[in-house]
Amino acid sequence: MKKKQLSIYSLALASLLVLPLGSLTSCSDKEETDVFASEELSLNMTLTPTIVDLPARNASQDITITSNTAWGAVSDVTWATLSTTLGVGNGSLSVKLEDNTGTEPRTATITISYGSTQQTVTINQAAATASLSTQEVTLPARDATQEISITTNSAWTASSYDTWIHIINEKGDGDGKFTFNLDNNLETETRQGTINVTYGQGKMTITVNQQPATASLSTQEVTLPARDASQEIGITTNSTWTVSTFDTWIHFLNEKGDGDGKFTFTLDNNLNTQIRQGTIAVTYGNGKMTINVTQEPATATLSDQSVSFTAKSSSHDIKVTSNTVWSAEAENSWIHTEDAEGEVNGRFTIKVDDNKSLSSRQGKVTFNYGTGKQTITISQKAASATKFEKTQANNIGRYQADITGIFNSEFDVTEYGVIYSATSSVPTIGDDKSHQIAVGKTPISQDIVSTTIKGLKAGSKNYARIYTKGPLGTEYSPVVTFVTSGGAPSSNDNPTPGY
Repeated sequence: MKKKQLSIYSLALASLLVLPLGSLTSCSDKEETDVFASEELSLNMTLTPTIVDLPARNASQDITITSNTAWGAVSDVTWATLSTTLGVGNGSLSVKLEDNTGTEPRTATITISYGSTQQTVTINQAAATASLSTQEVTLPARDATQEISITTNSAWTASSYDTWIHIINEKGDGDGKFTFNLDNNLETETRQGTINVTYGQGKMTITVNQQPATASLSTQEVTLPARDASQEIGITTNSTWTVSTFDTWIHFLNEKGDGDGKFTFTLDNNLNTQIRQGTIAVTYGNGKMTINVTQEPATATLSDQSVSFTAKSSSHDIKVTSNTVWSAEAENSWIHTEDAEGEVNGRFTIKVDDNKSLSSRQGKVTFNYGTGKQTITISQKAASATKFEKTQANNIGRYQADITGIFNSEFDVTEYGVIYSATSSVPTIGDDKSHQIAVGKTPISQDIVSTTIKGLKAGSKNYARIYTKGPLGTEYSPVVTFVTSGGAPSSNDNPTPGY
């Protein structure tokens, strides 16, 4: 019996070697089948497992075959490779799967045949999958970097067509991470790029948003004084920055920066009497802002625009309220200025000489401030004529009389006295018919004049008045008329001159 059984196994194996799988029960073997049947051989087989789920990559599976007969195995797909396709009795085979790079799962069927019977093993292979820690990021305009984690059962590659995106580690196998950084965004608009992550035949995208270059200033309009002007400006920005100007009277202490900071500028003193305006340009990335700079004009206010003086020498202070340098200059020789230069607020003095004239006079002082000019009008009164009071003739005799009076002059006179005449009703110095008596020659502005006129003609009518010589020339008091006493002189009298 054992001998017969061995021959049956041999015959079955031979038939497997000769015939294709699935044709073990062909007509040509009918006779043998009948032989098996006649011998009442019971063929059976058990497969373990019959259904299996495998990963997308590095997948394989052992199938255990429990059989009492010869068997053959075949795969219905090319991506599932069998370690063996034939066997007798108990055994096993290994199924190795190619990596599934597709994004859909797939199924392979392994068919194992014995006699006229078939059994199958179903192998399900998972799809290639991947997920990212994020698929959209928003990053700052400068110094931007980002790490992305990837969870996947596949090899992967990260890439970008945007030249401002730089991937540091581009490839991996299975779970991992990659890092990318961005060029500084110099534009004033948000820019957007894409990173492609491929895994197997699948692809994911990461949207990369980069914020624009931005900047703001603590102020964009300043008004500064005419002199000693300085201003600090704060800048808040995510970019590098530079300040510049075409106005030569604006000067920067620091012109550049990176990120938040501040800069300071100064102004030349404005000597003009008009407001001046300039512009500062602040560039950040490819953006630009402007600062409007207004500088106040040179100004000056004087306490007086005109000054009146008496005839006598005197002075007057002018108060100056100004925001610039200034000076004062007299335009007439009889006007003088003192302390006539200054900066900002101050004062200066105007002095005038004596006006030794009976005519008033006018002049001016020119006040200069920056490039501006003002005129101060100077008026000086005329000198007052000498006043004569109480001019009279006293103690009138036959040949003489006392002439007295008082004079009061605004300025010292150099000479004073009496002028008289018997023939000229208005005696004057230099008139041959007049006689002059000098009383005093010491400079004096007022005095009492008293003198005696002698040698007059008895019983004659005479004319006399007081005179002064000084800066105003020769001045005369009103005429005093008097008549000497007596008639014609006797022989015992002194002869009257000219009688």
